[in-house]
Amino acid sequence: GAHIALNAAYLEPGRFSALWLDGMQAQRISDFPQQQNFREQFATAINLMIFKISLAYLRMPAPPAFIEILPVLDQPEIVLIAGGLDDFERRANQQYALVAGENVEFWLIEDAYHVGGSSAVSEEYRARMLDFFAATLGE
Repeated sequence: GAHIALNAAYLEPGRFSALWLDGMQAQRISDFPQQQNFREQFATAINLMIFKISLAYLRMPAPPAFIEILPVLDQPEIVLIAGGLDDFERRANQQYALVAGENVEFWLIEDAYHVGGSSAVSEEYRARMLDFFAATLGE
């Protein structure tokens, strides 16, 4: 869902006022955090092959990397949420937060896996989400 929402905001500028992006991972190889071990190097190589096969089969380029999209979006307001127990997700979103504009807030939920924040810190998650949308979209 986060991937689709961010791509939609990129492809339809001005259409969205707020995005709650929980669990965003990678869209292109340049989104992958620096590989830290052989397992990650292997996963990156496999994904690169998948992307190249998809390009050849679909005959259309993939959308830009998230690391390229986030810095150019000054609208909508965005919250990136990452589970701290998912190392790849945490590192990917930390690098997104570094390049994103002032309209992007990053929330790392330390004790959550991929999209597990709503269970790990359910009351805080609910409150932050409602406050974000109320502040961005109005009561």
